[in-house]
Amino acid sequence: MVIMKNLLYTICALAALLGFSSCGSKPADKKDMLPGNWELTGMEAASKSVTTGGVVISVYLSFGADGSFALYQQLGEGRFRYFDGTWSVANDKLTGVYSDGTAWGTSYDFEVTESSLVLTDSKGGDSYTYSKCEQIPAEAIQ
Repeated sequence: MVIMKNLLYTICALAALLGFSSCGSKPADKKDMLPGNWELTGMEAASKSVTTGGVVISVYLSFGADGSFALYQQLGEGRFRYFDGTWSVANDKLTGVYSDGTAWGTSYDFEVTESSLVLTDSKGGDSYTYSKCEQIPAEAIQ
C-alpha cells in the first residue's frame, strides 16, 4: 500500500511539473516572428500569373514590429524600387496597405520560422520563399 501511495505521489508530482513547464514555454504567435529583414530566395508560380523567363528578380522585405514594412524590388539589372506601408495579420492571413493607401493585390497564407518565411498568394497559390537576412544590402536601399 505504501508503494502504491508513493507511486501515486510521484505520478502527481511529475504531472504537475510537466504541466508547469509547458505553461512557461508557450510557442510564439507566428505573426510575432515576422519582424525583421527577409530576402526572396525562391518562387513557385502555381497560377502562372508570373512569367520571369531569364530575368533575375531581387526582393528584400523588412517587417517592422510596429506594423510597418519596407519593400525593395529589382527586376533584371534595373534599379531597386522602394515601396512602404503597413502590414497586419487577421485570421492567419497577412495583408498590407501601401503608403499611398492602395491595398496589396492579395492576402497571403504564411508559414514562418526563425530563418524562413513562405508567403502563399490566397488567390492563385503562387508561393514566395524568403530567408532571414541580417540587413538589407546598401545597393538596394539607395
